[in-house]
Amino acid sequence: MSDGTILSGHQPSFYHPGILAKRLLIDARVQDGASGCAWLVADQDVNEPGLIQFPDLDEHDRLIRRTWHAVAPRPGVPTCMRSVDRIAPPPRVSRKLPPSIQEGLDSMHEALEDAGGATVSERFAEANEALLRRLVDTPCRMLHASRLSETEHGRAILERIAEDPIGCAECWNEAIRAVPRSARPLHIDQEDPNAIEVPTWSVDGDTGLRRKGTLGELRRALAEQEPILPRAFLMTAIVRSSGFETMVHGTGGGRYEAVTNQWAARFLGIELPPIVMTTATVLLPLEAFAPAEQDLPTPEQVRALEHDPWPETGHKQVLVEAIRNAPRGSDERRTRYLDLQSERARQQDLIGSRLLEMKAGVEAGREALAGRLVGEERSWAWPLHDIEALREALTNGFDDAA
Repeated sequence: MSDGTILSGHQPSFYHPGILAKRLLIDARVQDGASGCAWLVADQDVNEPGLIQFPDLDEHDRLIRRTWHAVAPRPGVPTCMRSVDRIAPPPRVSRKLPPSIQEGLDSMHEALEDAGGATVSERFAEANEALLRRLVDTPCRMLHASRLSETEHGRAILERIAEDPIGCAECWNEAIRAVPRSARPLHIDQEDPNAIEVPTWSVDGDTGLRRKGTLGELRRALAEQEPILPRAFLMTAIVRSSGFETMVHGTGGGRYEAVTNQWAARFLGIELPPIVMTTATVLLPLEAFAPAEQDLPTPEQVRALEHDPWPETGHKQVLVEAIRNAPRGSDERRTRYLDLQSERARQQDLIGSRLLEMKAGVEAGREALAGRLVGEERSWAWPLHDIEALREALTNGFDDAA
């Protein structure tokens, strides 16, 4: 039975405005009468929240992308299993850029320093929520995916999987076929039941690396009451069937929840509450720094000229036909081929300055495109934006499609 609480979530990080739209929507629902809100921290994920990208200007005032290594990365290790040794100081950006960028880096650093979490996931979730006090009225109850197995409801679902792993895998594999590229099938080992794959993650005790979970590992973790890390669809199946009124997703997550719905209905025999989808695109005001589009040479044009540098149209084709008409393996054929290469080299020398100019134009085009892509990026961390501009954009512009 629903308790009227609105649910959403994401991996622990300073996420982009499209994710922030979910947080603002559940806050708005609380203001409209929902009994509360909860935020699911997907801390079983191996994302790197400490690698915070931001825009900057290089020594030539070109718009570039840089990365602040706020905490040391540990590829392949879930954020719930990584301790925080230190927070690196925030970088300094060009003063020519909007001041919100430097202010955002500084505020994220301060929030991370003040947060009390012991793990990377706890530290970033707490720091992000603290900064959100500028934008939202209602604090969210934090739910950590790595702790769902400690709840009575979560454990019951995991025990159901342990009792019927083949049924679980068959329903899972059938569900993902309905949504192409949503997930990888679970492997059913016909010779070793303990090797049957289940929708959980296991963690290597020596390296901390995440790997596919098996029935044997699930049963051992249940017996020893160890934490069990659910995969994404299992995670949302547990929380969505825990009494929440609805879950707010982005467009990608909303699409994939069709898998969760079908798996939960066929394997667990439960109908999950509805999904609301919302998203937003908010850009930093970087237009003045992004290069304008120009009619510059392309790499394809340079390659075409290098291979056919003759001013007369069709001249190369005449030489190629002469090679083709000569007997295979003959001295004549070899001579004609070498003549073509020599003539092409001489012709390239004659237009050498033109080729150099075109190659310089190609490089300039690459740099310009890179700058435009930085200017059009929608996934910068939300604290890098001006708070009032962000509030206005999200209040007026996010797409709430129930």
